[in-house]
Amino acid sequence: MKNYRCCFCGRSREKVGEGFVISKYTDEALCDSCITDIVILLHDERKVAEKLKSIQSEDIIKS
Repeated sequence: MKNYRCCFCGRSREKVGEGFVISKYTDEALCDSCITDIVILLHDERKVAEKLKSIQSEDIIKS
């Protein structure tokens, strides 16, 4: 089996062990740790965006 490297952190599958997601068409890979970080980042960005929208709405109502 090919020894893949994570696209983000560069760790090899050999070093990390199992827990790699490999793209079916491009042979790019992500380790579980980076996937978790990406999901947390995207989730937090959505919360921040929602908060900004609510603040803007409150400011418009007050004006």
